[in-house]
Amino acid sequence: MPAQNLGWLRSPLWDVAVLGLGWVPFYVWVAIGSAGDAHWGSQAGLSFTAAVAVALAVNFVHRQYVLLLVYGDSEVLAERPRAYAVAPIVAFAFSSAAA
Repeated sequence: MPAQNLGWLRSPLWDVAVLGLGWVPFYVWVAIGSAGDAHWGSQAGLSFTAAVAVALAVNFVHRQYVLLLVYGDSEVLAERPRAYAVAPIVAFAFSSAAA
């Protein structure tokens, strides 16, 4: 008999700690490192600049990894073929219109 899926990826504790509260260490870094008064180009803002660079890098890597997981797995792609075909076109059109 297969285990019942309760909607958690791994367990309630893991999901809440990593997915729900994973932003807390980053927030603490930005809040303490910038002391709330940093701006671009200031010496006090070096920690803030590093935090933004890390956030952008993690976001970029995450996006590419998820694209590989979705479009590289034929079973996942077969679940919603129309959505996975239309979504990139809509996103491209929206970002082109906004630019």
